[in-house]
Amino acid sequence: MKHLKQLLVMAIFVCLCSSIHAQKIGPGLSYNLDGSLLGLGAQGLFSITETIDIAPAATYYFTESIAGVSSSFILLEADGHYNFNISDKLTLHPIVGVALGIVSASAGGISASSSSFGLNLGGGAILNKDEKLSFFGKLKYTAVGGTGGLALFAGAYFTL
Repeated sequence: MKHLKQLLVMAIFVCLCSSIHAQKIGPGLSYNLDGSLLGLGAQGLFSITETIDIAPAATYYFTESIAGVSSSFILLEADGHYNFNISDKLTLHPIVGVALGIVSASAGGISASSSSFGLNLGGGAILNKDEKLSFFGKLKYTAVGGTGGLALFAGAYFTL
């Protein structure tokens, strides 16, 4: 429950940052292919120039409890995009960014957590439906300590 509160605080932070420049924010689903984990997150999009964007994101991955040990994994990221506008509706971009992975576990009343920094590399696409709604998808590799891996992330952006 503590980590869900942290995720909520991060989502609110992303919303507040997005409103500064009135850019885009939206929910998304992630699937980590290496760990077979499903995640729920939020991502913002800030345009720095016409071709460069910054995309902060927070994702909570749902983990299984095994033999009385419960664990959680939260990934906080800040990615840079270099946009290639294919048409008015479609933009493709490589992804380079940084990540902070937070892993925690508890068993029998004892808790422990660890965090580590890492890098993101990948690519993505944004499909603009209209002025207020866009859809995005990305495939990227995240190297964060002993966790992370190849992940798919898809969602929707809403213009503020």
